[in-house]
Amino acid sequence: MDPSSIYFKQITCPYCGTVISALRIKSRNYRIIKRDYDFGATYENNISPYIYEIVVCHGCGFAWNIDNEELLMPAHRQRLKPFLQRQKEDYNSEPRTVELGIFTYKLAIAQDVIRMVKSSALGKKYLHLAWIYRGLGNREEELRYLKAARDDYRESVSTEDLWHEQNGSEILATYMTAVLSHYIGDADTCRRWLSRVIFNHPEADQRPQVVKMARDLWSDIRDVDWRSSLGEIENLAKEQEEETKE
Repeated sequence: MDPSSIYFKQITCPYCGTVISALRIKSRNYRIIKRDYDFGATYENNISPYIYEIVVCHGCGFAWNIDNEELLMPAHRQRLKPFLQRQKEDYNSEPRTVELGIFTYKLAIAQDVIRMVKSSALGKKYLHLAWIYRGLGNREEELRYLKAARDDYRESVSTEDLWHEQNGSEILATYMTAVLSHYIGDADTCRRWLSRVIFNHPEADQRPQVVKMARDLWSDIRDVDWRSSLGEIENLAKEQEEETKE
């Protein structure tokens, strides 16, 4: 790997305090060819930054996304302790294979399940793992993790407070539920959840790009301009609202 294309980011493990030097690839070395409705990108030469997103501490084995701040509660530490004692290898300082990137994501997901993180956080990891499999052309594993991501995004809408910016976005979680339902072939769920994004969502003004993407996806699926289906969209939104009240 060209030394000019990489750098090392110093980061402290939130579990044990070990200072880690994690290899990163400079963003200018990734060229996006296509971006999908679920925000997954196809990169030139299939060079994917996703395989470097997870840091694994060589001191204790804790795994987390390098771009996220992790605050570990005492209960989290207690649940993780017996698992982390078995992880001691350094996965951060050398260029990664795609297989190692997949391994680190699965390790982080396993630890997230153990410490019972929020559905929205777990869903994001499932989604990024699905993107890696998409780049490999492994449709079976891609669909497996897209479904897991869809289920967690849908769960987050009903169980988490997503209406404050620091907690995420309700309209984005709703959109992700819709688009991932489309990708896994669940057409009815896709249409119903798209309607919630398109028709008078309270966050629409704050997230206009999400609404636009929902309209574009609706048009692609229905093979019509979204405006011609406003009646159908409104009826689906009302049905969803009534189901929620019951």
